[in-house]
Amino acid sequence: MKILFFNYCMPIGLICMLLFSVNCQRDDICDSPQITPRLIIEFVDDEANVLDTISKNVEQLAVRLIVDKNNVDNVENRFVTASIVDSSFTTSSLQLPLDTLKDELTFVFTKNFGDENTARIVEDTLVFKYQRAESFINRACGFQTTFDNLEVERRTNVWISDIDILTTTITNEDDRHLLFHH
Repeated sequence: MKILFFNYCMPIGLICMLLFSVNCQRDDICDSPQITPRLIIEFVDDEANVLDTISKNVEQLAVRLIVDKNNVDNVENRFVTASIVDSSFTTSSLQLPLDTLKDELTFVFTKNFGDENTARIVEDTLVFKYQRAESFINRACGFQTTFDNLEVERRTNVWISDIDILTTTITNEDDRHLLFHH
């Protein structure tokens, strides 16, 4: 029995241990928290000088992503802002995720969402069109999608009076990409 163990089992066990230890790889860790950049929008005062861009809060802002374009009231259309939980959401800037699988997204921007006076609730529908470009970062982080040739098409013109595209290429979240005048 000893001969069987030392002649067959021991060498097979050592070979298996050697194979398992050689095949171990270190864990890769992605050090970048946000690989694919979001669209940065700043809301500015419409009455300011063209050269001055003074931030202006939007009261009770709600932003909805339109998934079902045939039925805007469909429950599949989802809110992207916290205003569905807190109807007092006020902001002067916004970060919107763009779709890495589509070249176009439709959003409805609602001002005074949840206001008791329904006459104050106003909506603008905007279509964001872009081209996607993927690049490999590393094994841990995977692929990064950047967006080129950004265009904004206005479906309605109710409360957002003008849109300035500051950059048509979105590669990071360091700077603002769009100015919405209101």
